[in-house]
Amino acid sequence: FTYNFYYSRVKNNTYSAGYTDLCGSPITDLPNPDNGFWNPTVGIRPENNSNVTLSTGQQKVYLYNFDGGINQSIFTAKLKISNQTGTNRYIAFNLVTSQNSISNAEANPTSGIQRFLLWDNDGDGKYNYGGTIGPNVSDHKSSSINNYNSALEECLSVSVLTTTKHSYFIINGRVERVLTNVGGSTKVNIFQVYASNCTATFTNVSYAIQGFGSGLINSFMGLQEIKHYENNSYNGIQLLDVGSGVLSNFSTSGNQGDGCAVNNAHVVISNDSSFTFYTTIYIHSLLRNGHISFNFNGSSVNRFLLWDNDADGNINFAYQKGDVITLTDNKFYFGNPLVYFTLKIVVDGTSAKLYLDNQVKAEFTSSDTITSMSIGTEECAATFKGNYYT
Repeated sequence: FTYNFYYSRVKNNTYSAGYTDLCGSPITDLPNPDNGFWNPTVGIRPENNSNVTLSTGQQKVYLYNFDGGINQSIFTAKLKISNQTGTNRYIAFNLVTSQNSISNAEANPTSGIQRFLLWDNDGDGKYNYGGTIGPNVSDHKSSSINNYNSALEECLSVSVLTTTKHSYFIINGRVERVLTNVGGSTKVNIFQVYASNCTATFTNVSYAIQGFGSGLINSFMGLQEIKHYENNSYNGIQLLDVGSGVLSNFSTSGNQGDGCAVNNAHVVISNDSSFTFYTTIYIHSLLRNGHISFNFNGSSVNRFLLWDNDADGNINFAYQKGDVITLTDNKFYFGNPLVYFTLKIVVDGTSAKLYLDNQVKAEFTSSDTITSMSIGTEECAATFKGNYYT
């Protein structure tokens, strides 16, 4: 067979203001994986903000690593699924750990590998977060906690991180699955993406390895959930389903005073001083002084705020301590009938951080240990779904 090496200088892509990806998010450059490199047994395909479409049966290879010299890598992109047919629809993120040849892996990209899956077995448009271990490809392990509903035409932020210990399947900034020791004691020789019974359209694709895009890798290594698994050891290759709490979806109306008062807010965390909370928020309407409140310890004056304080459609990330509200420099614009985005709030003792797209947008420090959190809105109609904590 022939080695197909992908060595190229990565272009510094620039985009005019107003360009968006398929999900409607502004396109911004991610850290470059520098110039790439190769040697007789290694090939990588560096990417920076590229677009890839895989029709059913198509695959794309990003890494050949037969000498084991690469032990950290990151694939990250936004994904939209279309042209779905029949049952057993899936997108596979294959981590080939056997000494399989490149030609065999490309000819049969579902054999003898570890992989993460977005998998719609029933053909109902709901893709579970699962995977397989080893050559028994029928051993699909799907998550009962979360899924992606393609009927809502949502976009997913999808990342696969391989470290010197484990591999991680990260959806919308949330670690959903872990393949233990894949990348650590068991090296990843080939990484490829494959689509079956659907079309997978990826935008904002970036792929990088250690030393060539380390900034992008390190931005994920700093996630609290990943630190937890990196600090622990496991026997052999296991496919772990991450998470400890699933909460019901809920909605609020656009009325003044709806939900922000402590006695009306939806309690999502109680009696826990260290947690990570995730939610996807759909904003249906936003009126004057509209805001979403994340209240700590039963107080409506100690909280994070998403606040349209000027009634101009710009939603500010803010925090309140007592009578003082502090606006950060971070904001986004509400200008569509329906806006949705995924947030993460990390609480550790007396401190809390609010993230959007894995970037800290606001920080809060309390004089007391934070042990509970509730959510409400005022002058803002919103739905909170996929509520989940670890």
